[in-house]
Amino acid sequence: MEISRTFPIGAGVGDETTNILYRAIPEELGISSDLMNQIDIIAQDGVNKGAYPGCQVLVAKDGKIIYDKQFGHSTYESNQAIQPTDLYDIASVTKISATLLAVMDLVSKDKLSLDDNLGKHLGKLVKNTDYADLKLREILAHQAGLAAWIPFYIKTLESGEPRADLYSKFQSEDFFSSCSR
Repeated sequence: MEISRTFPIGAGVGDETTNILYRAIPEELGISSDLMNQIDIIAQDGVNKGAYPGCQVLVAKDGKIIYDKQFGHSTYESNQAIQPTDLYDIASVTKISATLLAVMDLVSKDKLSLDDNLGKHLGKLVKNTDYADLKLREILAHQAGLAAWIPFYIKTLESGEPRADLYSKFQSEDFFSSCSR
């Protein structure tokens, strides 16, 4: 089934490489299994303390999976245990795979400290706001008091309906050119 004429089946960028991960024991890669056991303790502690209802943790190094476990349930109300086949929305993955890895890299290069405040790095963007003094450590730990979600899209609605000057049901050059101004 095709999404549209613009995006037919098979559209996209191909990748000729095969990205297959193989399973291995941690010691094969010079990592102690005891270290992997610490992940069990941390992940289960988060579930026990209600930080999250459940999670999956996968550790791979040099193309080899050395740890792959699930903890808890899909929601706080559910008895459905997390399964190895469970999928997560890309926003949840991006927060970890992009932000946290970038922060780790910057910290390791002494370009950033978790004890820095947001104002040090965002300057004019947060100057004279309540955000300027927030510590990066507190933001990353979800302890800075920030709203969990801000419904920005509401500003694009008029009487509860999408604004015609911002949304279109059909692709057209006129719509794209008016949006790019």
